[in-house]
Amino acid sequence: QMSEGNLIEQRYTSAGKKMSGKDGSFVHRFRLAFGLGVALGMRNIKAQYRQSLLGLVWAFLPPIATSVIWIFLTSQGVIKVQDAGIPYPLFVLTGTTLWQLFVQSLMAPLKSVNGNKSILTKINFPREAVLISGLVELLVPLVAGLIVITSAMVFFGQVPDLRLLPGLGMLFLFMVGGLALGLFLLPVGILYKDVQFGLPVLLQLLMYLTPVVYPKLLFDGIGSVLNYNPLAPVITAARAWIVNMSDAPPLWHLVATLGAVLVLLLIGFALFRIAMSVLIERMGS
Repeated sequence: QMSEGNLIEQRYTSAGKKMSGKDGSFVHRFRLAFGLGVALGMRNIKAQYRQSLLGLVWAFLPPIATSVIWIFLTSQGVIKVQDAGIPYPLFVLTGTTLWQLFVQSLMAPLKSVNGNKSILTKINFPREAVLISGLVELLVPLVAGLIVITSAMVFFGQVPDLRLLPGLGMLFLFMVGGLALGLFLLPVGILYKDVQFGLPVLLQLLMYLTPVVYPKLLFDGIGSVLNYNPLAPVITAARAWIVNMSDAPPLWHLVATLGAVLVLLLIGFALFRIAMSVLIERMGS
């Protein structure tokens, strides 16, 4: 009986043979990559939680744990936060959930390629399958984030309705935006491990420079440069749409932002296809 890992490797080899057949069109290649990527992503999800006592509960814990810390600090007066317009626990839960989804999406391309280095250098198969597997794995934090936010809204008396749909679009936007940026960082991250080590530190610092756990502030002096943090208006608007705050921007802002992010994703995908041959050669040397 073949192990699950051998079965996946066999599927890689089979996809490579089919890819080198007569039908080498992009559609045929993408169909092979999609089937292979979904299978690999599902395998990785099962493997990630298989030997865990809490299982999928771990998908919910990161934003909740971060929120609990900040809620405790503010309740004890250690940190003072200006009025957010909604209950602070709901404010911080929404912010940390969005941020965690963005960070996980940003790291997904690098994580997927690093996790499949041995197969990438040994077998010729549609490389897009590696990205699709990472996208499948992101569905877990996406669904977990939706459940956390919706539960918090109900707890604080905000019954979700059709107005939540733009908020769902923002969750998708954060995931796609993170993936797009991750694709741009992927070539440098593969060539230089400094990116892999430094990125988590930089993202942690960036979280405190973004209105994730506190309302947007205006900084004076040298700190005025922080007013131009491009993530600040995005996460502020996302929170406003999700929890139906009165200062939510017009819906066309969401559509325009999503369109721009999808263009970035397509450019990042093109960069991925161009760079992978060189990167695989480097990984194999």
